[in-house]
Amino acid sequence: MTLAVVRSPRRAVGTPDLRVDLAPRRREFGNVRRPGRPEEKIDQVLVRPSGIHVVVHGSNGTADIAVDACLESAAAVGGLLPARYRGRVRPVLQCHHNEPVATLVRGVTVVTSTTTLEHIVRALPGVLSTSEVSEIAARLDARLEAAPAQAAQRRSRWGWRAVVAAFRPGQPGGGPEPLCCR
Repeated sequence: MTLAVVRSPRRAVGTPDLRVDLAPRRREFGNVRRPGRPEEKIDQVLVRPSGIHVVVHGSNGTADIAVDACLESAAAVGGLLPARYRGRVRPVLQCHHNEPVATLVRGVTVVTSTTTLEHIVRALPGVLSTSEVSEIAARLDARLEAAPAQAAQRRSRWGWRAVVAAFRPGQPGGGPEPLCCR
């Protein structure tokens, strides 16, 4: 494994300021069209050593519909990859809520904040080498299309209170055990 060393343009005289370039170890695609259904979009595709994370932001629908849409989006992205990488595609449903929640529902990781998502992606064990990350990123870069930019819409948190409550463990009707407790 080779790491590229980049010198920072701002540094005090006599102080070496070196940082490691992490570009070969991760790649991110944001706001792309869903393969097979160009009218739908995928919010993010993260290619990391921990896997290919397909992130779909929740909408004001039911929890089952959101989880199904996330599973379908992950399967569509997996269809663009060679068969050996399809098992490393991980669907992620991100809904916005004040409380940090992370749980697994029917194979979909459900998170309520970007910070929680970043923590999970970093904490998962590596399943891809840096060369595989580069290969997958190049393949997805060639096959994923950018979705048209939309005007900023105000997202309602009220519609997601029921969805988050459905995934909150320890409450009547709550979801399964959280990821942090495994």
